[in-house]
Amino acid sequence: MTVGVAFDGTRISGAETLTDGGNWDEWQDSKGGVEEADFVYQGDGSISIKVSATTGGVELDPSTISTDMTAPNKVVLSKINITTYGLIDTTVVNGVMYAVGSGQSDNYLYYLYGSNNDYPFVGGWQLVVIDPNIAQYRDDVVGSPDLSGTDYFGLYADITAGVKAENIIHDAVDVFTSGEGHTLSGSTGSFQDFADYDEGVYTNRYGIVTTREGIFYVLGTLTIGSSSVDSNHFVDSNSVIVFPTARFGTGFAGLRFNLDATGSNYYLLSNEVFIGKGTITGSVDTRPDYETTGSNGSVTFDGVTFNVFRNINANEQALFSECIFISGSKITQSGSEILSCSISQDTQPTGSAFIRSDNLSNIGKCNFTYNAGGHAIEIYKTGSFDFYNNTFNDYLASDTSGSAIFNNSSGSVTINVVGGTAPTIRNGAGSSTTLIINPVTFSVRVQDISDTSDIENARVLVWVTNNDNYFYQAGVAITGSGTTATVVHNSHGLSTGDSVIIEGAEQDVYNGAYQVTVVDSNSYTYTTNETIVYSPASGSTVSTFAVLNGLTDVSGTIDDLRSWGSSQAISGRVRKSSSSPYYQPGPVVGTINNTSGLALTVQLVGDE
Repeated sequence: MTVGVAFDGTRISGAETLTDGGNWDEWQDSKGGVEEADFVYQGDGSISIKVSATTGGVELDPSTISTDMTAPNKVVLSKINITTYGLIDTTVVNGVMYAVGSGQSDNYLYYLYGSNNDYPFVGGWQLVVIDPNIAQYRDDVVGSPDLSGTDYFGLYADITAGVKAENIIHDAVDVFTSGEGHTLSGSTGSFQDFADYDEGVYTNRYGIVTTREGIFYVLGTLTIGSSSVDSNHFVDSNSVIVFPTARFGTGFAGLRFNLDATGSNYYLLSNEVFIGKGTITGSVDTRPDYETTGSNGSVTFDGVTFNVFRNINANEQALFSECIFISGSKITQSGSEILSCSISQDTQPTGSAFIRSDNLSNIGKCNFTYNAGGHAIEIYKTGSFDFYNNTFNDYLASDTSGSAIFNNSSGSVTINVVGGTAPTIRNGAGSSTTLIINPVTFSVRVQDISDTSDIENARVLVWVTNNDNYFYQAGVAITGSGTTATVVHNSHGLSTGDSVIIEGAEQDVYNGAYQVTVVDSNSYTYTTNETIVYSPASGSTVSTFAVLNGLTDVSGTIDDLRSWGSSQAISGRVRKSSSSPYYQPGPVVGTINNTSGLALTVQLVGDE
């Protein structure tokens, strides 16, 4: 399949003749302009007017096509040229002006483009981009323009000296929805295909993609991939893409990677540099966005630099490898992988985050640098995550607006930190975070001694035999109500879901191995197997930390992942006596190495 590129908007006029797309004439006058053949941006002609030692210009009044510029917002992209730019008035108010309106020249929005001090010193064709819906860009309003029926476009200038020929020139007028531009489909495309379609075809030259000295300049959004074809392939490397700023709105510029085609979609971008020139002014953010949509295929960004952007909205089809992110607002992970990347100069408001993550395990070997604004990562889903070799530089202490990680999941999160640096944590409302630094795995595999087959649903209970890392036979006080036992245990160090072995209570209902729910740093609760009659518990009650307390899975295995300050001696037992096949109990003895863990196999003798 060949590559195809299409313009996402409408050409209002190609300005080839005085009646192309409407009525071209002199500014606020019925006198016609000149069909110009010597100065052309696109096609074979443009419309020009001679303005000599006075003010004047050229207008399309009215256009044949009346355009609703609202809901959603649409932008105008016009091509203009003032050949005597050195004679433009030096004051901004009387320099160059562009107008968009309705109902001929009586109703329009007025946009000042500056004096001859502002016009590019090389002169030539200029691309005028205006979103007329954004009030903050307007310099004046004449009459009552109706943007739902826009049919007026005009160029005006104040020329301070006499000229010999036509000098105010207007070429094509194009309109498209903000957030669109060109769409590429087919196989195998590159950024050069966008340029070849736009500036490379003289009858097109929409101005959305232009090139200078090998750099691509994009006014709008380039969509890569279309659901209208069976498959889309896009491969590009070493390109520099610049997104200029202009009078457009939030979400106007960027790249969209569409994976909706039902066939094979494969996009690979290597060693690219994407540069946003946009800024935040008032409520408008003109920085580019990058988006991945659809679920058929993959998008890989390998060694890509994202320099100044608003949002990157990824999904699970996206991979960012060895990328650099500079001065961005937010990355929404949504299942994507972010590996070996560098994140710096984040521009988040205080307390917000650079990456909004649903899976910390897909962020690895990244380097984050704090720059006086927000968190590195916001977690919005609960769970246990392995977090490998990530480093955090200059982030603030835990429980601050500049902590490295913000747990905003409204629940429990466990982060198994392997390598890198331990992040500081801020917990949002209803959230709790457990950091396990450089964890190791302790596993017990249970087998039948006669044939080494794995035994499922064997009960395994393993406990520590000293106080090197956790508590062993620590004295505690226990009260009870219903089936809830509350343990007062100072500085216990437990997390909800951990297990303990309670012994020594004269009321047997309290004794046994239980999974706990943490109340605070000095107490926890567990659920007894029977209703508690006597409270508090009497006797010499003690609590011991249980490393494993549960049943083996279909592979005969039960395991635990946690960090240990030093190697830990353990003891325990394995039994299967509640359902057939039955086995005699077996012992568990060993030492968990704090750097490599421990894997034990226990073989049981049948007891049918």
